[in-house]
Amino acid sequence: MKLLLGLGNHPPQYAYTRHNVGFRVLEALAQAHDAPPWREEKQWRARLTAITIAGEKCLLAEPTTYMNASGQTAALLRHFYKLSERDIIAVYDDLDLPFGQLKFRQKGGPGSHNGMRSLHQHLGEDFARLKIGIGAERPAEMTGADFVLQRFSPAEETALPALLQQATARLEQWVCSAAPY
Repeated sequence: MKLLLGLGNHPPQYAYTRHNVGFRVLEALAQAHDAPPWREEKQWRARLTAITIAGEKCLLAEPTTYMNASGQTAALLRHFYKLSERDIIAVYDDLDLPFGQLKFRQKGGPGSHNGMRSLHQHLGEDFARLKIGIGAERPAEMTGADFVLQRFSPAEETALPALLQQATARLEQWVCSAAPY
């Protein structure tokens, strides 16, 4: 079993912000695989659904905590399902990557991302991550926190479906590379 963890903020007012692109990637993956409806599971502090890719069951999870506490959900699910860190991939926004760029890493540190700091605290660093570029250029007077909580521009929203498709393909590739044959 693989755990695909999208990072974002659960309250509805954040749904279409840059910071929630991790949720949007998982929702696109779920839709592409005709997943059952998402269900909120309070004991896991997450919305969950499941799909199968290349014979591998994949649990898709969106923490219902705020971004900064995402590691709580990851730790609960990891321990319950007896997963190793190598069975987990986090999908999240990266302010330092230009919009539309993807970056995959097999493991590493948290960088300056608060959600990743939480995951790092609860899981360590030996889990995969797929970073989604949300636009490295922001107005000089705007903080990073303010920028990530903004919606994408109309041009970016138009380009977003292709980006989501690229990201879901990369997640499928990750699952297939680790799936038993």
